[in-house]
Amino acid sequence: MSLIPKEQYLLNILDKMPKHWRYVQLRYLLKGGKDGIRNGISGKTIRSNQKKNDDYLKVYSQVNVLKNDFGITDKWIEKTCSKKLKKYEVEPGDLLMNIVAYDPIIRKVPQNIDRGIFGNNILRIRLNQKLILTEFFEKTINHSRLLKYQLESGSRGSIIQGLNSETIKSLIVPVPPINEQIKILYHLTKNIESYECLITKKKRLVSLQYEKIRTLIYMSFQETYKQNKGFEQRKNICNQNQSKTWNLIRLGYLFKTIRVGITPNTKSTKYYENGNIPWITAGDLNDDWIKGSMKKITKMALNDYPELRLYPKNSLVIGLTGTTIGKVGILSVESCISQSCCVIAESDKVDIEYIFYWMKTQRDYLTNLSRGGSLLNITKEIIKNLKVPLPHLEEQRRITFLLNFENKKNERHIFLLRKQIELLEEYSREMNNEILSYGRLDRRL
Repeated sequence: MSLIPKEQYLLNILDKMPKHWRYVQLRYLLKGGKDGIRNGISGKTIRSNQKKNDDYLKVYSQVNVLKNDFGITDKWIEKTCSKKLKKYEVEPGDLLMNIVAYDPIIRKVPQNIDRGIFGNNILRIRLNQKLILTEFFEKTINHSRLLKYQLESGSRGSIIQGLNSETIKSLIVPVPPINEQIKILYHLTKNIESYECLITKKKRLVSLQYEKIRTLIYMSFQETYKQNKGFEQRKNICNQNQSKTWNLIRLGYLFKTIRVGITPNTKSTKYYENGNIPWITAGDLNDDWIKGSMKKITKMALNDYPELRLYPKNSLVIGLTGTTIGKVGILSVESCISQSCCVIAESDKVDIEYIFYWMKTQRDYLTNLSRGGSLLNITKEIIKNLKVPLPHLEEQRRITFLLNFENKKNERHIFLLRKQIELLEEYSREMNNEILSYGRLDRRL
């Protein structure tokens, strides 16, 4: 086994490392030499999206690694050449590593998995257990800053970042004696899980805060629900506690402007390059005030597309496609709108924030009305025909004031919880790094 020369960027880390530890290239820790690390089978070979019979093998993919779930799959391959497929077989105890587009995460394959192979964009790693334990390496590559640094500096690609097997083989890994690896794993299991449990509880509190404000919004509009065929269908009916002035009125009667946005030719750089006009897409919708846009367009786009127009402040924007159906935002600045959104504006009959909050209660209903193949969508006509329970303007403003007040309190609480989660996660990462890189087991909760 060869020790790695003390490269300049490692000097500080090596000084802190226990003297009896070694830092070794991964290539010297593999089981079976070069066969200890292998790229997945080509995607062109995988032709089936379903298992037709017992002559098909499961194909493990990026999804299994990212979700840490080896029970799911959407790809199968026919056993046409067992010898060729043998070298791609996945066995319990193997490590599968995602190497393209996402964070380079590595997972240990659990026991009792279905027989299968691994696909492209994944590496399979098999380690010599006499030198390094699989669980120790898994935690080290996922949590040690030394390994993270090497992976980030070794990724390649202008658009999609990726790693290759040679880069992975060249990783410099901290290798304590086997008995210390066992102690470290025990320590991590005993202490780090306490942090993870606390972080989970904090995240649950955040979810509850969101649920609290959603419930308050629903109650404000006095809506009732009933269960029907596995999903909630909403009834826009007047509750006995509602004022008699709460009439159901179509949105189309309330606003002078209800329009779908326009998308200038995306292949023409003259419409986007150096643009300074906000252009709202579905990705900008955050169920809050919209203070800017990710993309901007030029004045030339406004000139060449007569239907493309600037909408005033306080206009309400609604998502029409995919996962953004029913998401909303209120314009803080004059902006143009893309075709993935609908904008409603100009009314002297309603408070725009009242409609903003009411639209939040309609998201599930709008999703159920969506149509389409690979990308679901709703139309402008569906928005225009929505019936709003409408009290007089003064009552609308009172409801909006109360919801804004409660929402700000809730957001403050969520902000503090998220800060706590960030601190806990940071401390947990630091503890993992200190233990896995330097063997410091004296760190305590």
